This record gives sequence, C-alpha cells and structure tokens, in this order.
Amino acid sequence: MEILEFGGPAGITGGFEGEAEANRRAAAALPAGSLFATEDDAYRAYLSLLDDGRVTAEELAVQYPDATEEEVAQGLRVAQATYGRAKASKGYRNDERKFFSQRYLDQARKVAELETRAAELEPQFTDPAQERLRRQLIERGLNPDDPYLEFKGTPMYGYARTADRLLDEVAGQELQAATRDQTAVKRLLDQYEASSVEWTVVDLERQLGKVLKGRELESAIAFGLALDRQRSEGVDAPTQATLQAEQVARVEKADARLAALETREAERLNIARVEKDRVARMVDEAATAAASTEARAEEGRKAYQRARASGLTPDQSRQAMRSMFAEPEDAPADLLSGGGVTIDEVVEVAPAPVAPPPAAATPAPAPAPLRLQPLPPPMTQEQAVEVFAPAPSTPAPTPAPTPAPTSVRNVTEMTDQELEALVAGGRP
Repeated sequence: MEILEFGGPAGITGGFEGEAEANRRAAAALPAGSLFATEDDAYRAYLSLLDDGRVTAEELAVQYPDATEEEVAQGLRVAQATYGRAKASKGYRNDERKFFSQRYLDQARKVAELETRAAELEPQFTDPAQERLRRQLIERGLNPDDPYLEFKGTPMYGYARTADRLLDEVAGQELQAATRDQTAVKRLLDQYEASSVEWTVVDLERQLGKVLKGRELESAIAFGLALDRQRSEGVDAPTQATLQAEQVARVEKADARLAALETREAERLNIARVEKDRVARMVDEAATAAASTEARAEEGRKAYQRARASGLTPDQSRQAMRSMFAEPEDAPADLLSGGGVTIDEVVEVAPAPVAPPPAAATPAPAPAPLRLQPLPPPMTQEQAVEVFAPAPSTPAPTPAPTPAPTSVRNVTEMTDQELEALVAGGRP
C-alpha cells in the first residue's frame, strides 16, 4: 500500500516517514530576519544550487544580493541542516533522488570544473571602452595599430621610427658612425658610459641641440638611440621586422595550441555531461527497480496470507505464491513465419484420404474377480522341525501299485497329517 501511494516522480522516497519530514519542513517557519521564510524554502534553494555538485556562500549570495554576509552564512547553515534531515529520513521526492546520490554529485562537480576551464580558455570579449577609443582614433586620422602611437605629436615619434629604421638597415651588423654628427653622438655616449651617467633623450637634445637643429638633430638623436640599443642588446640583436615575424609566429602557435586545448576540453566536457546524465538515469532506474521488487514481494506476502486464510498448508501456500511469479510458457511459433511458406504463396495440398467408418466395437468381457485363498494356520516349532528335518536313511520301500488317479486338492484344504506325508514324498 505504501509503495503504491508514494510511487511516481512526485512521490516521497521515504514513504510515510519521509512524508512526515516533508510536511514538518513545509510548516517549520524560521525566525524573522532570516534569509528564508520556512525550512522548505531553504531546502529548495539548496537543491537549486546543487546542480554543480556543491553549494557555496558565494553562490547563495548571488541569489540574494541584498542580504548581508552574516545573513547568507546563517541561511547556508539552515539550508545544509535541512538537507541533512531530508537525506536521513528520505523526505524528498522521487524526482529529486539524484541530488542525494554521492556519485551524481561527484560527476556534477567534475562537469562544473570542466565548464570553468572551458570558459577560461575562451577569448575575452573586446573591452567596449577600447573599441570606442579605436573608433575615435580612426575618426581623427590616426592608426590605432601604430607601434609609435604613444609618441604621436612629440619629437620622440620621429626619433623612435628613425632608430628602428637604422637597425633594420644594418640587419644585425655592427652599427658604426658614418658622418661627423654620428661620430659626435658616439663620443658623447662613450663619455656617458665612462662616467656611468644614466642619460635620457632630453640630455641628448640639450647637448646636441647646441650645434644641430631640425632634421639633423632628429637623425643624430635617432642614431644615438639605435647605437645604445645595439650596445645593450648586442650586435646580433634581431631587427624590428624579425621581432615582428617572431611575434606573429608565437601568436599563431599559441592560437593553435589554444584551439587544440579548447577542442580537447570541449570533448571532455561533453563526455562528463553525458556521464552525469547517465548517472542520474541509473539512480532513478535503481530506485524504480527496488520499488518494483518491493511491490512484487508485497503481492507475494498477501497471496501467501490469503492462501493460509483459506485453509491451505504452508507448503501449499508457498506454492500458490510462487505460481504468481511463474513465467508464462513460450507461445507456439507462428506457422507462417520461418517455415519457408509466405502468405503470398499458393500451396496445393492433396486431399486427405477418407477413412471408412469405424466398426462397432465389441465390449470386452469384464475380468473375473480375483479370489484370494486364505493363508494356512501357523505351524508350531515342533511341526516346523518335523517338516524341514531330513528323513532318516532307510531302505527304499517296495513300490506299491500305482493307485488310480484322484483329484488334486489345494494345500490349504489338507490336514496336518496329509501335509507331512506330502513333504515326506508321498501322497495324501
């Protein structure tokens, strides 16, 4: 009766005991100022966060953004305690059974971790502020991809571009002074290095600006920057074009690795999700099978009780109970299937010979009744000794004339003397 009443997805797994806990939970009001109105509200909120296999205060705070940290912590404790009581008494619905299976919760946590990793691998969305700035630069006629854009509108813009051009032209060879201005710049940098002076572009402008102006000053300072860069990085320092090509190759390689990693993580995530669904189905199927087995056992107990009440013995009652679960015999095979004959085929069948009508059977005579002869009276010990004792050796008597044949009598009709004579070899 309990199984029938609490069957189905909306039924309570724990039967009457679980239903009592569910009713108590629904009627249990929490104190004023709590995060939840009743324990049932706390229970529902806890289950809603268990889809990823765990419940944290941060997840609960997202659902209740206006609650304080203390209210969230207290609400989480109430929800965990309510969940624990429901698990102990099985006071939950059949369709909520998976949230109480540790195997399902472990798989759900694995899926959540893989989803987090997949989200981290996805490229971030373009910052709207950066996009707005790019559009503004383009509207002003500026190239947002210009590597020297930060120096735009300053003398450093020309210095940096010219220095990179000089390094690209020598292509890894030693940069040497080829003009009077470049020689002066080289001597100035040697003095700074000998004196351990940390110079800046402003220092070069102030010293070289005393004798150089305009394009000559820009070229001289650019040479000084290129020479200082080559000294610090070495003669074989790669050119800007080489650096850019290497950077492009690194980006492409990183993108390929990222794409392969995203594909692999996506496959793992799909496998984990499928396993999560399979575990949920297994939990439901196992509970359904257990309920079906219990129902069959209950039917068997009732059948046994009815049989006993009707006056059958225990063995007969058990036999009646087993007959309820006996498998039906296999149905006969279809004559039209598998026998080489189809419905569309026309099979000519010869008419069966007509048998002559059977003759009237003569009734057999009834067998004569058997007559049992009465047993002879028991013999005494002395009679038995006389009967079975060996006869004394005496000369054979002269044969007497053969008497006329007489009728043979039954042994039971003989007297004791006649029987003794018969055993001794004579006739009565």
